[in-house]
Amino acid sequence: MNANDITDKAQEWEEQAKDLRAQAKDFQERARQAAVNAGRATDQYVRENPWRTVLFAVLAGCALGLVLSRSRD
Repeated sequence: MNANDITDKAQEWEEQAKDLRAQAKDFQERARQAAVNAGRATDQYVRENPWRTVLFAVLAGCALGLVLSRSRD
């Protein structure tokens, strides 16, 4: 392996690293946008159905309490 081979391989790896960084940045942006959309949808649902949301939270809390209390036995 000579100096030219090493230089070529280093350039190839640098290009691969650039591609991976671009893909990671794209994935991060899509994940951020999905989280924003989910947050907006949740906010809208809670504003349109406040009592249903409270009831669901109470039932979920009771179910979780029941499961946790039985796991101690």
